Amino acid sequence: MSRRKFVSTGIRLYSDQWGKDCKVKNYPQSILSNQQMADKIADIYDFAHDLQARGEIFSFEKLEEHLKGGSPLTQSSFLDFMSKRLEERPIAEGTRKHHRVILNALKDFSPIKSFDDITYRNIQKWDEYAHNRVKAKSTIYDYHTQRKFFKTGDRMKKNP
Repeated sequence: MSRRKFVSTGIRLYSDQWGKDCKVKNYPQSILSNQQMADKIADIYDFAHDLQARGEIFSFEKLEEHLKGGSPLTQSSFLDFMSKRLEERPIAEGTRKHHRVILNALKDFSPIKSFDDITYRNIQKWDEYAHNRVKAKSTIYDYHTQRKFFKTGDRMKKNP
C-alpha cells in the first residue's frame, strides 16, 4: 500500500501562480522558488538513498525528523558537519589527511563556524586568509574547492 506525505515548501502562492507542470509561474521570484522546491525534493531523495545505503527502512517519522533538523545539512555547526563527513566517507587516508588540513584551517579561521556564516563576505575573508596562510596558488585553489565534504552517494550537492 502506498502512502503519501505532503511537505510544506514555505512558498505561498495564488492558484494562478502554479503551473500544470508543477512549477511556479507569474511570480516575481519564480526561478528562486522553483530552485528551492527542486532542492527540497533532491534533499528528500538523498535522505531516502542514504537510509537505503545504510540498510535502514524508510519511514515518515524518520523523514519528519530529517526535515525538522535531524539532517547534518541543517545542523548549526558547519565545522561539526565537516568533521563528521570527513570521518564517515570511504576515502583514501591521504585524501582524508588533506581534508583535515583544510578543516583545521577553517577552525583557525573564526568567521565561518555555522552554516549561516557561509556568506559572500565571509568567503571573501576566507580567500584573504588563505592567501596569507599559504603562498602556492594551487593550495589556495584547494582551500576553495574541497566540496567533496558534501558528496553523498553519486550526487554532489550544490550549495549556493
